[in-house]
Amino acid sequence: MGELYGKASEIIARVVGTLYAVCMISLELFVLVRLCEPLFGIHSVYGIVIGGIILALYTTYGGIRSVALALPLYSSLWPGGGISGRYSNALAELVGQIFKIKLSAQEKLSRLERRGNTRGLYVKLADRMHNMRTISGHRTLSKQQRVAEETAQLYVPLAERLRLHEAAQELKSRCAQVLSRGPR
Repeated sequence: MGELYGKASEIIARVVGTLYAVCMISLELFVLVRLCEPLFGIHSVYGIVIGGIILALYTTYGGIRSVALALPLYSSLWPGGGISGRYSNALAELVGQIFKIKLSAQEKLSRLERRGNTRGLYVKLADRMHNMRTISGHRTLSKQQRVAEETAQLYVPLAERLRLHEAAQELKSRCAQVLSRGPR
């Protein structure tokens, strides 16, 4: 966070996050004490101790369980890990989206095509169409031209494979406009 918004915002976020966690723990202890007094006839001091122990055990168990479940999925995402072989493709995609593995646009498209995820291909194509329609928002011509080249190489053929000929034509013409503007 400090890289994006500066050191001051990072410190503020940490302080606010810590205060939020302390408030939530206090609220949970308060509720446990209020439940222990009338239900079990336990004094509030003992209720806080018992509630704290229950809260610590429950939190520890939840943390251990989440790590135990996530670690095999996370470690199998690395090349050769084969998450798709061990788990369903839907779960593999979900985990991949959660951990945001960095892939090139070509690799992302080929993975979607191999899995037969046409819905994902349509989404990627629609996103690229939006990017090309708003390409003048990029600051530099070189960035615009890199996007246009990638679009011409990957997304125009994709649109044609999906039989979206009008979309392919629009992408081609927008790419040609950007690439004809000047030196690359």
